[in-house]
Amino acid sequence: MRLELDIGNSRVKWRLFSDAVEHEGVTSLIDPQWPETAVDAIWISSVAASEVNEALSVELGRRYGCTPEFARVSKQCAGVRCGYDDTSRLGVDRWLVLLAAFKREQGASAIVVDAGSALTIDLLAANGQHTGGFITPGYRMLQSALLGQTANIRFEQEAQAQPFGGVDTAGCVSSGAELVFAGVAHSILTLRTEFNEQASILITGGDAAKLFENLKSEPRVECLPNLVLDGLSLAERATL
Repeated sequence: MRLELDIGNSRVKWRLFSDAVEHEGVTSLIDPQWPETAVDAIWISSVAASEVNEALSVELGRRYGCTPEFARVSKQCAGVRCGYDDTSRLGVDRWLVLLAAFKREQGASAIVVDAGSALTIDLLAANGQHTGGFITPGYRMLQSALLGQTANIRFEQEAQAQPFGGVDTAGCVSSGAELVFAGVAHSILTLRTEFNEQASILITGGDAAKLFENLKSEPRVECLPNLVLDGLSLAERATL
């Protein structure tokens, strides 16, 4: 049994994999609750700080009796060529979704969108070349930025977005975030027209379903929440 982990900025998505996915779940990065089962391998994608990774490696190794392996970005892997001159600058989560997308699309071009804390968009040509990408604040970051950068915009909790705007601050902020997400969705469609009209749009990440709502009526658009974990089996991995 293999334990696969997708470690983000605040949460950990995990799954147990044998010949297929056996169990899966989500836990907090602050006080994680790990599955109670025996595993013989641990594969990790992490965008956390190095000290967090080191502490997790020790904890998981002690708990399960095997040394975790962390996915890393390489110049070329599984048919995909990294578009960054300095591969160490590319987030490993972005790399893994590119690997998974290339395998899934079997040589067709794709636009891969990871809607997490930050929203990333990466373009993958049919020949496996990563041609470039975009990074913008994600849905929740859009809202938290208002709290951190403005003195008079305050709200206690997230409210339901309304189609014609909110009637209190929380509602206005949520509605504004939805409006921006709708604009991002439109921009992705425009990007596809300019990049390759036949490209698939693959959406993953914690807010994938929210972005997918704006694109689900379009052809060749899929919501694939576990694309990072799908790429783990394809990437180079190393112990800390």
